[in-house]
Amino acid sequence: MTDALKYDYAFDPNDDSTAARVCRLVGEHKQVLELGCAAGAMSKVLAHHYHCTVTGVEFNPDAAQLARAFCKEVLVADLDQSHALSP
Repeated sequence: MTDALKYDYAFDPNDDSTAARVCRLVGEHKQVLELGCAAGAMSKVLAHHYHCTVTGVEFNPDAAQLARAFCKEVLVADLDQSHALSP
């Protein structure tokens, strides 16, 4: 298993998992900033099922590349660094 797939998973947006409940709480047609989007499992559901526009932030560049399929934009950044999102 590659590091990019380490945190990849799928879930049914209608089940009672934490991920599904979070997506339901977000709702439809929202702009979402997902911190730690990994390979984009939640981004995928938010974009495809709830028609949200998702911007992701991910530390792992390989995982970020996978998440780009579901996000408007994915930034590769280490949020433990105070300058991580500085221009």
